[in-house]
Amino acid sequence: MKITPPVLKTLLASLIISSSLSAHADSNLLKIAVVKDSIGAQDIVLGNINSSIEKLTSTQKVNKGFNAKLNLCAAYLKSTEKSKSELACTAAISDIESMSKYNKKARYLKSVSYSNRAVARYQNKNMVGALADINAAFSIDANAITETNLKLIKQYTSETSFEELSEVAD
Repeated sequence: MKITPPVLKTLLASLIISSSLSAHADSNLLKIAVVKDSIGAQDIVLGNINSSIEKLTSTQKVNKGFNAKLNLCAAYLKSTEKSKSELACTAAISDIESMSKYNKKARYLKSVSYSNRAVARYQNKNMVGALADINAAFSIDANAITETNLKLIKQYTSETSFEELSEVAD
């Protein structure tokens, strides 16, 4: 998928950070990204997660773009269907991978996509995958979202025993 500069500017200008997401019983607060003014975004921000998922999955035409994929990822992160979040986040990453790594806006979008997947993996107790994704996100673009999530995920995984991490990796 090729995204032209005007479309990219619109995407970046409309990218917002949703409310903090409680990702673990110890109340670590991780940030997730949604694309403002696109299908499902308002519902996600307002907490109408089922409505958002329904809108994002009901129309095949809608599901093909990066905006919808990133928003579906965010919706699943806030839903009771957390097991679906990683696949949705991976789809957003696949969509954004084709953009130039030399474009700052593209790096930002790619970074928050990896950060969202890190949150998905964290919630699904894949600490090794969460660390890999958040480190990748931070290395692509060290922004406020990736910095916050990197700190929190590293903090939690440092409190997790080696045996717990090994079990998830197997």
